[in-house]
Amino acid sequence: MLRAEIDETMLVEEVLARYPQAAAVFKRWGLHCVGCWLADVHTIAQVAEIFNLNLRTFMRDLRKALKEESAEGIQLF
Repeated sequence: MLRAEIDETMLVEEVLARYPQAAAVFKRWGLHCVGCWLADVHTIAQVAEIFNLNLRTFMRDLRKALKEESAEGIQLF
């Protein structure tokens, strides 16, 4: 099983394609990145800046969601 790797320089589209469970985190934060036409050009850091999010906390939530999914024995990619 591969370990989930994610960082703030990744494009939103890439994150959602690799880790579909991340969509729930974006939704919980009030972000409509799933299906957004800009998801293929904005990084996670850019989204955090645009929406005035705490990047560190947002990344922690994303990583936690990926870690929990991985711990359940589901192959992430």
